[in-house]
Amino acid sequence: MSTTTTVTRQMTDEEKRIEKIWLKETKAEETAIAHALKDLQAAEKAHTKSAKQADKAIHTHDKTVKKEHKTAKALNSASQKHDNAVADERKALKNIEIKRQHQSKLEQDIAAKKMALEQAERRKNTGDTEREARRKTFASNNPTYEQTPHANLNMPQTGSPTNMVGPTHA
Repeated sequence: MSTTTTVTRQMTDEEKRIEKIWLKETKAEETAIAHALKDLQAAEKAHTKSAKQADKAIHTHDKTVKKEHKTAKALNSASQKHDNAVADERKALKNIEIKRQHQSKLEQDIAAKKMALEQAERRKNTGDTEREARRKTFASNNPTYEQTPHANLNMPQTGSPTNMVGPTHA
């Protein structure tokens, strides 16, 4: 029975420092992407809620218009009710306009957040490419340098859903 021993070389302080810098850069970029994604999801949720509120305001307006028509038929005996219904209709129309303006602003926010996410992803990709180039240059200048298994900076280091970007995890 023979045993095989594997000789592993300890990383130098310089190699450890460089690896630590690369890991820190990756983590910062992944955090930026996670925040951008969270902001986008929050904006989309607010947009959906705003659309529902605008729809509800339209239905409220429709109901107030019907009430105004019914009250107008009995104007001689119910002029005060008619005036109230007209005021409610105006409020509902104003509310619709406010909701539509809010919805439009949220759409602009979503577009801006999507752009921010895309920029964060581009920065991450650029950073990954630059780190890989530095790693290759470092490895070619240091023939004894061995890349550690955790040094693949293009993959998340934990299984947390907030940093699962890139290839799917099986």
